[in-house]
Amino acid sequence: MICDLELAAFQEALLCALRDERDGEHIIARLRADPACAPFREYLATFEPHLVCIYANPAQVMRLTQAALWKRGGRLASSFEGRAVCADIVVTTMQTGEPQVILPCSGDRIFGQTQDHEMAFSIPWDRMEEIVEGLRGTHNGGIRYPITQFMEYEAKLPPRYMEINKLWDAEAGKVKLSNRDRVVAA
Repeated sequence: MICDLELAAFQEALLCALRDERDGEHIIARLRADPACAPFREYLATFEPHLVCIYANPAQVMRLTQAALWKRGGRLASSFEGRAVCADIVVTTMQTGEPQVILPCSGDRIFGQTQDHEMAFSIPWDRMEEIVEGLRGTHNGGIRYPITQFMEYEAKLPPRYMEINKLWDAEAGKVKLSNRDRVVAA
């Protein structure tokens, strides 16, 4: 029988591994090697999750959606009801075998401390490789997070700045000033 102290030590080891490691295999290997996890070794040796739920901002959820559709195309079907979201996160994802976009409910916010800027995205474990491949593929295709919304932006400078720029070009011998340009610049 596992006691509360053993469970608390395991949870602490798990939190540290999740904080320090990015790769799932490294997390599991670290937990298997941690003495605090000894009572859970058999479980860890055979553990494979049914799904993964990621809480993220809307732009990150959009990237996950793009990744999910990268290979298959189409659309993701999700429904929103604002209550009992745990059913969408777990049950709906497992029943459909499809990723779900989740709008967190009051329970998520109260008990899970989900923030106002967060949404959730659940992924069936057997689709994880496809999602990772989709993230890489869309990234290589130029889709990024953070979103590059101002990368294509061309600033329109005030007219006075353009006049000064014209003076500098004249001083550098790149252009000749008209009489009007000389009067405006004065």
